[in-house]
Amino acid sequence: MASLTHARRSLVVWLRRAGGSADYLLVAAAALYLWRFSEWRVTDDDEGVYLLAGQRVMHGELPYVHFPFPQLPLTPYLYGAAQALLGRSMSAGRVLAWLMASLTLGLVFWVARKHSGRLAGAAALVLLVANPLCSLWLTPAKSLAPALFFAMAASAVTLDGTSNSRRAVGGALLGLSILCRATFLPLALPLAWFAASADGASGGRLRRAGIFASGLAGGCSPALLLAMISPGRFWFDNVTFHTLYPGGSRGWYYVRSALSELFGLGTLGSPYSIQNSLLAALVVGCVLGCSGLPAVARRYLGLGGIAALSAFIPVRPHAQYFVVALPFLAVGCAIALARSTKPLLAGATLLCIPTAISFSMSYAALDSPHRPAKEDEVAKAIDALAAGARVSSSQPSYLVASRSPRVRAADSQFTRIVGSRVSAVERERYQLLTDAELLSPADSEGRPEVFASGSLTSPQIYYGLQVGGWKQTKTVNGVLLWTRRSAPGRTDVQR
Repeated sequence: MASLTHARRSLVVWLRRAGGSADYLLVAAAALYLWRFSEWRVTDDDEGVYLLAGQRVMHGELPYVHFPFPQLPLTPYLYGAAQALLGRSMSAGRVLAWLMASLTLGLVFWVARKHSGRLAGAAALVLLVANPLCSLWLTPAKSLAPALFFAMAASAVTLDGTSNSRRAVGGALLGLSILCRATFLPLALPLAWFAASADGASGGRLRRAGIFASGLAGGCSPALLLAMISPGRFWFDNVTFHTLYPGGSRGWYYVRSALSELFGLGTLGSPYSIQNSLLAALVVGCVLGCSGLPAVARRYLGLGGIAALSAFIPVRPHAQYFVVALPFLAVGCAIALARSTKPLLAGATLLCIPTAISFSMSYAALDSPHRPAKEDEVAKAIDALAAGARVSSSQPSYLVASRSPRVRAADSQFTRIVGSRVSAVERERYQLLTDAELLSPADSEGRPEVFASGSLTSPQIYYGLQVGGWKQTKTVNGVLLWTRRSAPGRTDVQR
């Protein structure tokens, strides 16, 4: 009898260990899926801006002081560090974005499982990773992946924290999230309230909120320091810059366009519509249909709602910005439904899987030369033609892996767009540039000898290439490389 009891206990222990291993395998599988998708993901126009800014800060330059940067300053340092470790390349940026996204997946699984069990953890994970918003917008080297990881970590630490140190850490993590993307600032007030009203916490509410706020101030301190060093340019780059960007007068048009893309309203073939409509239905069902909604689920759903509203803060909201709400909503729905109606949760989760597989297979089948490894090949071809001379491009991603010196105007299409909308005095004051300076830099910069044209090349630049003594020298992965007629080069086509 004793041996039978011992065998049962051993079996229970083994099953628990196997279940824990299965948890890790599930998160690892989700991370592996994101890694494969990051290899398929077509290069985003913004990625080169972040990676070239990262190279500048690694050489000791400061955003807002030595070069314009229209966001808060942490992202360039993250992507600069990634390139310092892995080498200058588009792929280095993708590795960091994938790592941040994978950590977010792990946090989502852990939080949901902690509060409502393994089914809730698995459901929250699938609701997030199966959504095309996640795979499309957390894999590029942009600010979304790191900002979302820090925000999710801040929420997990703050909502589960009962000690002052955890509240301070939660505030610091939210500060890091805001340093990546200022639109996470609206989360500060509800998280401070949750920190102040935590069950079983010591000290008064005001004191607990103050500890969270001190951590938040510490996390945001690098931005505060840069604001003191260069207050005028800090304000211009983070606020005025966005009001000058084209489309500000058509804000409502972009809101309607983003919502239509998210839910397929009047849009045929939107990749997001099925998953987002399902998630929205689950959120509404949780709020209206779940009797006695758990407090933790209510809090995560509330944070998701605030994050979704914060996506409207930019002058031109796009569908991609709404990815910031997904982890919070997935966790809230999974916790609530796992405690009330598990069959519905399991059914909704299983419904996500075939649609995600179908989307991934169709996306992987796209025949596009604009993928990170292909962009790095363009950079190597540019260096071969330049032979140490200065280079330029309308597409920043073509120059990320390049070792050749480049003109400043090639760092960001955003500074050129806004530079064309302000006076010459303001351009000089805020170090803004125009398209014309891609080919004919001002000041003491040497003129470029090689130019790579892409989708961001304006008609003005094409005209300047045709009449300014340039010739088409080579085509690499569909990208035209131009050299000055005085520069050595040969004409061929490399596919």
